[in-house]
Amino acid sequence: MLRNDFVNSWVLGRDLEAIAAAQSDPDMAKLCEKLREHYDYPVDSVVIATDLSVAGHVNAHEGRAATAAGYAGFLRAARAKARGEPIPDNGPPPTPKGSVNKLLVLTPTQPTTTLLQLLPFGGGDRPRIAFFGIDATKFEAGGTLRIEIEVGSALASGKFELCAVRPGTTGGMVPEKTLRKVGPGGSGVLEKTFERGAMFGLAALRADQLGDGESNALRAVITVVPK
Repeated sequence: MLRNDFVNSWVLGRDLEAIAAAQSDPDMAKLCEKLREHYDYPVDSVVIATDLSVAGHVNAHEGRAATAAGYAGFLRAARAKARGEPIPDNGPPPTPKGSVNKLLVLTPTQPTTTLLQLLPFGGGDRPRIAFFGIDATKFEAGGTLRIEIEVGSALASGKFELCAVRPGTTGGMVPEKTLRKVGPGGSGVLEKTFERGAMFGLAALRADQLGDGESNALRAVITVVPK
């Protein structure tokens, strides 16, 4: 389907503004604007029709993006919309196998929480990234978000990103701090100071080339130290 019905390409979200500025073709600038409007961290698939309208987009965190069947359903619906055809009923989005998407809420009375999970397995229909929302909006005076991460003694290593909404933008979260590789038995700290209550995210990915299904335990102690 991708080979026959789509023109496939990819671009880094951070490069879109520079690409648009360097073009004399107004359609290219409009295309970049559409992609920026529909980008959310970490990866979005965006389908643009020939009239430069957005026929559909899906974020990597959504259930339909985590399985082959769900993603194919997204493509069929976008293709139909771009062609002006009836949009097929693909049924409810599938639940990703082993997906881990949680919202962790911290408050002045409960400023600490502990997360115990597995690193993403990857392979087949299993997701390759786990994302955990962190709600610190109750800290109206701001503070410091501190995430202490430990990885178990199994073979897999993890990569961890502390994500936040960039000030002055309406887009999705982007990585602010990164632990590029925490190996078996290792640990690390991600920390960010904020001025007022905010939303953050913790992304966990694999940082090795082990075979599909190899994983490890993840423990994260997440704390807000108020101002």
